[in-house]
Amino acid sequence: MSLNPLISIFIIPGLLFTSVMTFLYAGVYRKVRARMQNRRGPPFLQPFYDFVKLLSKDSVKPEKAGALFTWAPVIALASILVVPMLFPVWGLSFAGDVIVVIYVLNMSSIMLAVGGFSSASPFGAVGGSREVTQLFAYELPLAISIVAVAVRAGSFSLAGIAEAQEVHGMLFYQLPFACIAFLSIIPAKIGLQPFDIPEAEQEILGGPLVEYSGYRLAIFTLSNQVKMFTVISLAVILFFWKNWWMFLITGGLLWLVFIFIKIISARVKTEQSFVFFWNYMAVLAVIDLVRVVI
Repeated sequence: MSLNPLISIFIIPGLLFTSVMTFLYAGVYRKVRARMQNRRGPPFLQPFYDFVKLLSKDSVKPEKAGALFTWAPVIALASILVVPMLFPVWGLSFAGDVIVVIYVLNMSSIMLAVGGFSSASPFGAVGGSREVTQLFAYELPLAISIVAVAVRAGSFSLAGIAEAQEVHGMLFYQLPFACIAFLSIIPAKIGLQPFDIPEAEQEILGGPLVEYSGYRLAIFTLSNQVKMFTVISLAVILFFWKNWWMFLITGGLLWLVFIFIKIISARVKTEQSFVFFWNYMAVLAVIDLVRVVI
């Protein structure tokens, strides 16, 4: 293997760059939440410190937990790390990678549910079932909005979508309804309020993660944090792409908006999320899809 593929996998846009951005996003969230609650808050590097601390702790596995209890966080992290390497910023995109992105993003959610099911805990099982249920709620409008973007850009490649926006302008102006639908689904996709239904700490003690500890919990936590950065960056590429520095700035601004929404929102019920996604967001996504097809 040559040096360039190694750099792409391990440094930029691989594990190192993605991890740095992930911990930065998590640190910004803690700082902003603390300031909004009139607190000083932890240092920006606290998420990294917590990750290292969890790695040093013993990881307790329930007696009746299955083999997937250990493999679920590993598969979740490995699958979500694939997505940043396909971003057009780095030139590793290929034809049809949008379909791969949709599939891989679902893998992290599925593994979170599998981890809850295999934990032999009723709270984990309930959290896993909620994760799967919510996946059915938002995945259809999410897929429709992405397909609308791909059809409008004339490419199912992230690089092709980015190039189309460089020539014809940002797709946010051309597909406003699909953009609204995609952005509205992001909190559910990354488990933020008001759609943190699978976690629900006040009800089911963290849901799928209730029995996780030590390095297993560290890997799952990192996987969820990587997904935050990845999904927000994907939204920037699909609707707001101009160049690499706009990619970083727009992603940071969107993250601040989602932090604000998370802090001021209360959790909704499962049936309310279905109504929101299927009755409203799916309709908005279909409207733009029909517009670009016709």
